[in-house]
Amino acid sequence: MRDGTIGFAEGAIDARTTRARFLEMHPSARLVTGNPPHRTYQLGPSAVQGRVFYAHVGFVEEALRVVRLAPAGGAASWDEVTDATLTADKRGNDLWLHEAFGLGPVTKLDWGTIASQIDRRTGGAFITIEFACESHP
Repeated sequence: MRDGTIGFAEGAIDARTTRARFLEMHPSARLVTGNPPHRTYQLGPSAVQGRVFYAHVGFVEEALRVVRLAPAGGAASWDEVTDATLTADKRGNDLWLHEAFGLGPVTKLDWGTIASQIDRRTGGAFITIEFACESHP
């Protein structure tokens, strides 16, 4: 991931992956936001470097802009979401980024940013990978 490649078990994607190519590699991806030119697809569960995630993969026109990873097996209901569970989930994401890739909880790279964060509005701890616009062809 340090080089901008996200190695899903079904096929790796990176800043050069177009929306059309993504859909060829991941035919089970489900459109969750279709507001052209913005489109987001849900993928998963899918393994990435030994951990299973659900992913939201966002495009602007054909260009990949953002991937948001949520570990599979999270809270089954809002009743299970607390500050303590969110903090524990974020720590798990931070540890995975460190152990698998040698990355910190927020890492800026030449091609974009990887950030482990809590989104209290949606009740989850996520890893967000944002690709810099200039990294696209």
